[in-house]
Amino acid sequence: MSILRSLARPDWLATLIRERYGLAVDSVVLVRSFVNDVYRVRSGSGDQLLKVYRHGGPSVDEVAWEVALTRHLTGCGIRVPQVRDCLDGGPVPVIDFPEGPRPVTLSEYVVGDKPRPPFDDALYRRFGVAVAELHEAARGFVCELPRRPYDLDGRILAPLRRVLVVDGLAPADRELVERAAALATGRLTSLLPALEPGVRHGDVTLDNLLLAGDSMIIYDFDLAGPGPLVDDLTGVAGTPQWPAFLAGYRTVRDLDDDQLAALPWLRIAATIEHLDFHLIRKPAILGSETLGEGWVSGNLEALKLLVP
Repeated sequence: MSILRSLARPDWLATLIRERYGLAVDSVVLVRSFVNDVYRVRSGSGDQLLKVYRHGGPSVDEVAWEVALTRHLTGCGIRVPQVRDCLDGGPVPVIDFPEGPRPVTLSEYVVGDKPRPPFDDALYRRFGVAVAELHEAARGFVCELPRRPYDLDGRILAPLRRVLVVDGLAPADRELVERAAALATGRLTSLLPALEPGVRHGDVTLDNLLLAGDSMIIYDFDLAGPGPLVDDLTGVAGTPQWPAFLAGYRTVRDLDDDQLAALPWLRIAATIEHLDFHLIRKPAILGSETLGEGWVSGNLEALKLLVP
């Protein structure tokens, strides 16, 4: 039998945490099983989050890069969840599962509130400040560990190849995606060299934000990596609160019109990547019924608006 993905029993994980981290665990509860599996761990030393990365996803070194980034940000005064080291001194143990080895991290459980609608300009202005502060703090981050590179093949062409062979995509939609990819690839080939490089969070949305008093805590650095910083703004640029976000961002960092000129093409790239996720990866994890949730049709409609 070949196993695509397995789900660990909470009591087995409690034993693993005791052995690897030396924590006296009271309980382990599954919070989410999706791309990765996330558990809330209750112990006498405070609540933690156990994250079990999927097999075939980021390597141990790539996850260690992610941990190094969060520690650098903390050192710069940015509040992000901190990862606990194992008893052997490393932050990323590897656990054998039926499908293969999977990296694991144990981080602090951050108490905060998720932003709830209605979302106003004041929230997005603060969000813009927080993202700019993160970008600025990450400028000094140096790490020799590998992390996935940023290039047009990974951003557009590889997702495009997967999307085009999916059964059920209407001919008109297939033509739309191909045209959008060709236009974005052509424009970004010339624009990318002039875009400011840095460390991107990779998924700047309110979904990865907690409000704790006057603080904003950005978390979930799975998709973080090197690349043009303006690429982090593709999601918020499509919201009604984009002007407020941009105004907040610009109170911390310069973002000139040449950088912003790339956003429409970067948004096309992000939309094709989202199509790849909702057409292929998500149904493989949660089943084909997810195809009816509206994400595929929504991304196709977004492409129609973005393609000139």
